[in-house]
Amino acid sequence: MIPAPRIAVIDDERDAVDAIRIALERLDTSCLPVLVEAGKPSVSAPVKGIRLLFLDVHLVTGVGEGAALYDANAAILEQVIAPDNGPYVLVVWTTDRATREALLRHISEHYPHIPRPLASLLMEKGEFRDRDGNFDFLKVRAEIEKL
Repeated sequence: MIPAPRIAVIDDERDAVDAIRIALERLDTSCLPVLVEAGKPSVSAPVKGIRLLFLDVHLVTGVGEGAALYDANAAILEQVIAPDNGPYVLVVWTTDRATREALLRHISEHYPHIPRPLASLLMEKGEFRDRDGNFDFLKVRAEIEKL
């Protein structure tokens, strides 16, 4: 069996997924790029062994805020990360700390089979991309190392 990458990127924007994938490849590593289209992630089965997961909060067009948003994220996580995944760090792409905290609380309370992250970070995608759209993964790594 071929092991899955330890890093996963879940986003509904192909450019964002590709920017992170390319940045990681420049550092001689890889990721599981998960593109969400019409609420469906581009994986065939949940993956085990993810240690770093990037999650864009707004993955499904037309889903509002609050419980509907959190349920949409949980439904996608169920399809991407295996229940017996093990410890991982979750990077939530959003500018709103309250949204990240409410998302994590909602998933913990309503979806106990989704593995809880060991730690989570709040990051704004735009702060980690240059003018050309290239992703600065060294800057992301510096933020993660602050944990």
